[in-house]
Amino acid sequence: MAFVPQTGTGAVITLATVPFNVQDGSIKLEREAIECTPLSFFYKAYLSGRISSTMSLNCYLAASIPSAVTVSPEKTAQLAFLSQTALGTEVAFTYRDSLSVCTYAGKCIVTSYTQTTKGDSAEMVALELQITGVVAA
Repeated sequence: MAFVPQTGTGAVITLATVPFNVQDGSIKLEREAIECTPLSFFYKAYLSGRISSTMSLNCYLAASIPSAVTVSPEKTAQLAFLSQTALGTEVAFTYRDSLSVCTYAGKCIVTSYTQTTKGDSAEMVALELQITGVVAA
């Protein structure tokens, strides 16, 4: 079977009920290591510490509005972010890659929302998410 690489094109992050098309992003899962070395030991000893997960995403803002809706879901989300009702509030998320091979779901807190507009390119939103709890794959 031929190898088919995955691309970021077509990846989608859904926050609450609002889908955003992802240009690029990263998911960081890490676990602290707590040192517990007695003074008599030559090599350091560690215990597993707390788990932390963050996501950084750059997403496109859609210009089209579904025919049955007067305000786009992205606009609704934008208003929530700008009024800061969504910042610091735990929301459900689902991240699906372009081929739906890898899907991650859980809850997160939006810690940063940055909207960027350039004259000759798509309007973008940069999101920083702090994942709370377990990420289901």
